[in-house]
Amino acid sequence: MRTTRPTATWGALVLVLAGFTAPALGAPANAANSHVRASSSAAHATAILRLSTSRARVSVGTRVTFKVADSSGVKRTVRLQRWNPTKRSWQTVASRKMRASTRITLKAAKGTWRYRAFSPSTAGNSKGNARSLPKALSAAVTVRSGVGTQGTLRLSVAKKKVTPGARVSFRVMNKSKAKRTVRLQRWNASKRSWQTVATRKMRTSSRITIKTPRGTWRYRAMAAKARQRSGKKVRTFPPARSSAVSVTAVAAVAQPAPRARGLGSAPIGSARYAVPSSAIFVAPRGTSSGSGTAQDPYGSLGYALSRARARATLVLRGGRYHENVLVPSSKSGLVIQNYPGEAVWLDGSEKVTNWNSSGKRWVASDWNHLFDHRIMSGSSDETSRWVNADRPLASHPDQVWVNGKGLRQVAAEQAVIAGTFFVDKSAKRIVIGDDPRDRTVEASTLQRAMEIHAKDTTVRGIGVRRYATTNKQSAAVVAGVSGITFENVVVSDNAWIGIAGWAAGQRYRNVTVSGNGIMGFGGNNTNNLVIEKSVFRGNNAQGFKPTPVASGLKITRSANVVLRDNIVADTPYAGGIWFDVSSSNMKIVGNSVSGNAAGLMIELSENAVVADNHIYRNAGTGLRVQASGSIDVWNNTIVENPRPFAAWEDGRTQNVTALAKTIPWRVADVKLRNNVISMTGSNPCPILTQDESQVLQGNNFGISSNNNVFHRPGAATPSNFACWANGIYQVKSFKDLAQFRSGTGNDKKSRLVHGAPVVDRFGRATGAVRSANSSVATPLPAPIATLIGRSTGTKSLGAFSGRN
Repeated sequence: MRTTRPTATWGALVLVLAGFTAPALGAPANAANSHVRASSSAAHATAILRLSTSRARVSVGTRVTFKVADSSGVKRTVRLQRWNPTKRSWQTVASRKMRASTRITLKAAKGTWRYRAFSPSTAGNSKGNARSLPKALSAAVTVRSGVGTQGTLRLSVAKKKVTPGARVSFRVMNKSKAKRTVRLQRWNASKRSWQTVATRKMRTSSRITIKTPRGTWRYRAMAAKARQRSGKKVRTFPPARSSAVSVTAVAAVAQPAPRARGLGSAPIGSARYAVPSSAIFVAPRGTSSGSGTAQDPYGSLGYALSRARARATLVLRGGRYHENVLVPSSKSGLVIQNYPGEAVWLDGSEKVTNWNSSGKRWVASDWNHLFDHRIMSGSSDETSRWVNADRPLASHPDQVWVNGKGLRQVAAEQAVIAGTFFVDKSAKRIVIGDDPRDRTVEASTLQRAMEIHAKDTTVRGIGVRRYATTNKQSAAVVAGVSGITFENVVVSDNAWIGIAGWAAGQRYRNVTVSGNGIMGFGGNNTNNLVIEKSVFRGNNAQGFKPTPVASGLKITRSANVVLRDNIVADTPYAGGIWFDVSSSNMKIVGNSVSGNAAGLMIELSENAVVADNHIYRNAGTGLRVQASGSIDVWNNTIVENPRPFAAWEDGRTQNVTALAKTIPWRVADVKLRNNVISMTGSNPCPILTQDESQVLQGNNFGISSNNNVFHRPGAATPSNFACWANGIYQVKSFKDLAQFRSGTGNDKKSRLVHGAPVVDRFGRATGAVRSANSSVATPLPAPIATLIGRSTGTKSLGAFSGRN
C-alpha cells in the first residue's frame, strides 16, 4: 500500500543544503591547491579492458607477465602503459593487437610502478556486427620491485615491545637454501640509511640476538648476491632482503585505549527489542487488512500507521515491505521496530520477470516506472550544475540488480553489455546485458520509503533500501520533526540522499548509511543533533560533482551538533563531513574519516571542537577551515592526506544581519594543539592558508599552532613544509619547520620528523611519538578533556584511540 504525501518543503531540502557553497571540498581555487580527477572513460573502461599481473612484488630485472582481457569482442590495438611520476604522464611500454586476451611480459624496473591497459577508439566488427568503440582503459595495477624478493628472506622477532637495553632475538629464514652471508640491519633515521648490526653465515635459518636501544627501530635482513656450484652447474642467487619488522624499546607508557566496538547498525534481522503486551503487529502482505494482533497482523505498514494511536509500538514481522509510508503528525511517540530476530526491509524494488531475448541482450517490455531525472530549482533545470559530464547519468534514479548485484546504467541500448542496463523511456523497456534465466532481477519502482511528521518517533531494527529517490523526494527517509530517534537502522542503495533531517533534537545511534546516490545524511536546521557510533560509507555512489552538496554527510544552519565515534569513509568525488552555512557550536570527536575525496570541511560556520579524530588517506585536504572561526583542533591524527590542513578565505559576507557578529564568515581564532600531522609528499603546499581576494597575509588569519608533531617522508619531500597567504603574491612558501617558525611565530614547541611513518596500521602513534609526549605536548584543558573523556592536564600527542 502506498501512502504518498509529497510536499514542497521536502523538495526544497537539497536546494537549501546546496546554498551558499564554495569551491569543491578539497578542490582548488587556484594552482596552489590539489585536484581530484577521474578518467573521462572511467564509466565504461573497467567493463571493457581488464588488466592483471602474475606477481605484484618482484626483484629488479625479474620478468613480469601481464594479462589483458578485452570483453568488447573487437580486434583492436592495446597498449600497456606505465605511469611516469617525473613527467606526470602515462608512457607506453608495450603494444599488442588482440581480440579477447593477450599476455605481455617485460622486465620490472626498480621502484613502485603503476600500469594500465589503454586502447584508443576503434571501429571493427564482432560476429558480423559493425561496432564503433570509444577509447577504453583498465583499472591500474601496481608492481613493486626492489633488491631481491621479499619472499627469499624472512625476518621475525620474538618480542616487538621491550624495555631499553633488553636482549631481543631475531630469526632469519633463508628460503633459497643457498649458503650465504646475511646481515641484520637497523634503520638510522638521522642518517637516513640502513646500518648493519650483526652478520651471520647461514643456509636455512639462524638466530641473532642483540641489545635494543631506546625508541622504535626498524630491522631487516639483507643478503648479497651469491653463487652455488653443484657439479658443473653454477646457480646464481640475486641479492635479497626481508620485509622490515619494528621493535619498540621504551619505558612503560599508557597505551591508547581501543576504539569502542559496535559501530554502525547490527545486521538486519539480529536486533532483539522487547515487545510490549500492547504492541501492534504488522506483516508484509501488501494489504489493508488484519486486526493488528500477533495472530492477525495488519497487512502493511501503511495500514498499521493509519490504525495506530499515538505512542503505540508497531512490531514488524520479517520480510520485504514494498511501501511508501507517511507517519502523520497526530501519531507522536510511535515506536516502529522489527520482531526480535527477524529481518525487516522497506524495499523500493520489485522483481522483473517478463524478459525476452534480443540478440545478446534481454528486454523487459511494459516498463511504466519512468522517473524524471532533472534537478530543478523552481522552473530552472540545474542538472548541469550537479552532474559531471564524465558521469552524465548520475541524476537518473533508475536502478537494477541481478542476484543482488547492482548493474551500471548506460545511455544507449547499443552500449549494453554484461553488468549494465538501459532504460528505453520512449518504448517503455528495460534492456540488460545479463542472462536473467535462473536469476533474480529486481528494479526500483518506488521513490521514497518513509516521511515522518510525528514528533518523538523511534525507528529501530529495520532496513531501507533501493528507492529511486530524486531531489523532488529529498531522501529515502525524511525525518521532518523534532525528537526523532534512529537506532540499528540500515539505509542503503537509494538513488539520492539516504536520510534527510529537518528539525531539532534528533538522535542517530548505530546507524549504517551506505551506497546512496549523492549523500548519506543531509541535515538543515537540525539543532541539538547527535550522530554517534554510526557508519557512513560509499555515499555519492553516483559520482555527482562535489558541489553543491555531494558528501558522506552535510549539515547546514544547525547549532549544538555532536558527531561522535562515527566512521565516514569512501565517498568518491566528494568530501566526508561537511558543515556549512551558519552552523555553530559543533563537537566533532572520536571519528574516523578516510578514503574520501576530502576529509572534514567547516565552511561559513563558527565555534567548533575537532578532537580525538583520525583523518587519513583522503585524496585531497584532510581538514579544511573555510570562512569559519573559533575552531579548536586538539589531539587529532591527520595522516596520509596530500594536504593535511588548509584555511581558506573566500570574501563572502554573512547575509543574515542578526548573525553578522556571532557567525561572521571569517577565518579567525583557529588553534591546533597536540596533533600528529603527516604529509604524503604529493602536494607542494601541504599546509596552506589562502585568501582568494589576495589581500590578507597568512598571519592575518588568526591561526595559532603549537605542540604538534609533523612528519614528512623525506627532508625535501614534499618540496615545501607550508604555504602562507601572501597578498597579491598569493602564497609564500616555507621549506621546513624552522623557516615556518621564523616567518609565522607558530609551532615553536612542535617537532618535525622525517622517514618512517609516525603511526602504525591502526593509526596509533609510534613509540617515537609517544616518547615526545612530555616534551612536546601541552596539557589538555578542562573543556577538551571533558568532551573526549580524558583527565584534565593529560599530555599526549595525536588521537587517544585507534581507528574505528
